[in-house]
Amino acid sequence: VNKGETRTVITSRLFSKLDITGTRISSTKKIALFSFHERTALPRPGNLGTRDCLIEQTPPLILLGNRYVFTPNNSWRKNLPTLVRIVAYFDSTAIFLPTGTRLLHQGQFFDIDSIVPMEVKSSKPILCAQYEVSAGLGGGVDSNEAYGDPFMAFLPPVQQYQREYTFISAPFPTFNFHWVTVVIPTSCISTVMVDTVSVPDTTFRIIPNSNFSFGYIPLAPGSHHIRADTAFGILVYGYGNADSYGYCGGQDTRRLLELIMDTSPRSTSSAIRCDSAFITFYEDSLYDSGIDIVGIVASQNAHTTVPQPQGGAHRTEIQGTLIDPLADGALSFTATDRKGLT
Repeated sequence: VNKGETRTVITSRLFSKLDITGTRISSTKKIALFSFHERTALPRPGNLGTRDCLIEQTPPLILLGNRYVFTPNNSWRKNLPTLVRIVAYFDSTAIFLPTGTRLLHQGQFFDIDSIVPMEVKSSKPILCAQYEVSAGLGGGVDSNEAYGDPFMAFLPPVQQYQREYTFISAPFPTFNFHWVTVVIPTSCISTVMVDTVSVPDTTFRIIPNSNFSFGYIPLAPGSHHIRADTAFGILVYGYGNADSYGYCGGQDTRRLLELIMDTSPRSTSSAIRCDSAFITFYEDSLYDSGIDIVGIVASQNAHTTVPQPQGGAHRTEIQGTLIDPLADGALSFTATDRKGLT
C-alpha cells in the first residue's frame, strides 16, 4: 500500500459464516484502520427492527487499557439490554467481571448484554465496543420505540480518561434527542460542569462494586464543553426516527501497552574495580516499560554520578568512585521503571 491508498477486506454471512472480529493487523509503517459492518440489526440478525451501517476508527494496541466502565445507553427501550463486545489481543487474557472470570486467547471475543452498569478489568489489554439496538422492536412508527438505530462506539479505557472535552451533538434536524453519558469517580461528581453550568449530583448513580458513578446529561444540538476536577470518560450519542449516532467523545493517547504487560523489575549488572564501580540497569524485554528513576539511597566514601534517564530508557548507568582510595566504599541505590516496579 502506498501513500493515500486503501485496502478493504470484506466477508459476508451470505457466503461464509466467518466473523472477522479479532483479526490482528500489523504493518511496517503507520496506518489507520476502520472497522465496519453493513445493514446491522440488533439485538440480533433476523429481528424486525431497523438496520444501519456501523463504522469506527479502531484504536491501536498501544492505546488499549485493561480497565473499562460499561454503562447502558439511555434509550427508551428500557427492557432491552445494551450490547458490549470484548476482544483479546493476547493469549491467556483474564477478563474480570462482577459475575466471574472469563479467559480469552488472541483474537477471541465474547458479548455482554446487560441493563446494569459495570466495571470490567483484564490482565492484558483488551478492546471494548458498545452498541445501540434497532428501532421499531416493540411499537409502531408513532411510539418512542421508533427512535434510535444501531451504532458502534469503541469505549475509552479508564487509563485514558481526561479532565475536559469539547465535542459535538449532531446539529441536524434528523435527530430529536442528544445525550452525553459521563463516567466519573464518585467522589468528584459535584465538580462536573457542562458549558460552564454545574451538573446536579442527583444526575449520577453509583456503579456497583466500583468507585465510579455515571449520569445521563441531555444536550441541545451543537458544540459543548465538559470538565471536572478529575479524569472522567464520556460517550456522546443521539436519536432520531429510525436513526442515531454515537461516538467516544475523546480520550488521552498515552502509551499503555508496556505499563500493563511489564511484569518484572529491570536487570542489573556491575563492574567493580579497585577504586570505582559501574552499575548498569537494563529493560530489554519485549514489553518492558523502561527505566524512569534511578537514585542513591546511601553512600560511604564514594562520589557518585547518577544520570537521570529519559522516561522509558532501556539502559542507564551509575558510576561510583572512592573519595579516599585507601578505604572501602559502599553504595545503596534504587531503580524504578515506568510501571512503578522498583
